[in-house]
Amino acid sequence: MGDFNAKLGTRENGELKVGKFGIGQRHPRGHQQLADFLEKEGLFMMNSFFQKRSHRKWTWSSPDGSTKNEIDFIMTTRRQLFNDVSVIARVKTGSDHRMVRGTLNLNVKLERSRLMKSTLRSPRALFQSPETFQLELQNRFQCLEGLQCSGRYE
Repeated sequence: MGDFNAKLGTRENGELKVGKFGIGQRHPRGHQQLADFLEKEGLFMMNSFFQKRSHRKWTWSSPDGSTKNEIDFIMTTRRQLFNDVSVIARVKTGSDHRMVRGTLNLNVKLERSRLMKSTLRSPRALFQSPETFQLELQNRFQCLEGLQCSGRYE
């Protein structure tokens, strides 16, 4: 999340990563770069996927208060992770920006099981045969001994 100083507005030309509930028009000077970045990196601009009244969408106000834009965003690779994104108007930050709040939808059991199945665990195939496991372990220690002899870990 952050202050990208880009006015994305609403979805254009079949974009999938920007929703249809952004506010304003996309600024032609370089702000297409952020939309292209979202598409390239597989990120969703979550602010634009939730319909809100206009006073719950703008995040920046000009010094004279005449211009209000949505230029602060929450982005994610997992769209279904968020239940809501809105702007908190009552918090005084001492800035011309307003705080953006995202409400997460976390399934703790599912996230924990994903963590447990991550690549940090050793493959089960190594434990099926004691001989294979012993050989793999021996190869790893030989590799480490070679690094110590070459002076890398002194």
